This record gives sequence, C-alpha cells and structure tokens, in this order.
Amino acid sequence: MPRVSLAQNDNALLGLWETEDHEAVVQFYKCEESFCGRFYWLKDDTAEKPSLDDHNPDPEKRKKPLCGLTFLGGFVPQEEEAHYAGGWIYSPRHGGTYSASLHLTEPHTLAVRGYMFFSFLGGGQTWTRVQASPACPLLPEINF
Repeated sequence: MPRVSLAQNDNALLGLWETEDHEAVVQFYKCEESFCGRFYWLKDDTAEKPSLDDHNPDPEKRKKPLCGLTFLGGFVPQEEEAHYAGGWIYSPRHGGTYSASLHLTEPHTLAVRGYMFFSFLGGGQTWTRVQASPACPLLPEINF
C-alpha cells in the first residue's frame, strides 16, 4: 500500500472528500496552523429546503444551514506519515463534538475517526478523494 509522505506534501489533505455513505462531500482547507473541513455538498440540500443543524445543543444554531459549516478542525500533521491528530469533529446527526484523528491510508483514501476520551472508544469512516463535486446551492465563500 503506497504511503503519503507529509514531508513531501503537507497539503495532501486539501481538497474534496466524499463520505463513506455518499451523503456529503467535505472540503478540507488550511485554517491558521492546522486543517479544517466544511460541508461542501449535502445529498438532501436544496436552495428551497437547506439542511439545518437541527440537533445542535444551542437552540439559535439549529436554524443555521449545514452547507458551509466547518464541522472538523484543529488537525495538525504528525511526525508519523500521513497522520493528523489533535482535531475535533462535530456530528450534526447527534449534536455532539468529539476528539478526532485523520489518516491518509492511500493518496485518495482518508480514514476519519471520532472518539471520546480514547480512540478505541469511537467510530470511523473511510472517505474517498473526489476531483470535482457540485456545491451546495447556498455555499458561502470562504477565505483560505
């Protein structure tokens, strides 16, 4: 299995990734000294009926669209090749925020793991890089 070398390319995480369930496309970008991710496309999102953050513990945020929401952040490249740690992931399905790590297992395959307290107390998905994707109808601009 080929390894992605961060020494050669610390931007290997940047770009678009489709979730395992094909329900969303996530855009990774640099945010300060780490990497963040936002919803770029959502399967059930339309301009007339945007997907909302209706499980957010903050009632005011329940009215906000998920499209463009930064729901992953704080990922810092580690010395171990293609591994990013120290991050967090927000689950709009549950309204909870969890610790998270990312690992590029191949150049176009990303293992995403969210957990509480210890990494073995969590779950994960495998995401696949995509070269292009439609964007959410209401996708806000982002300043990289």
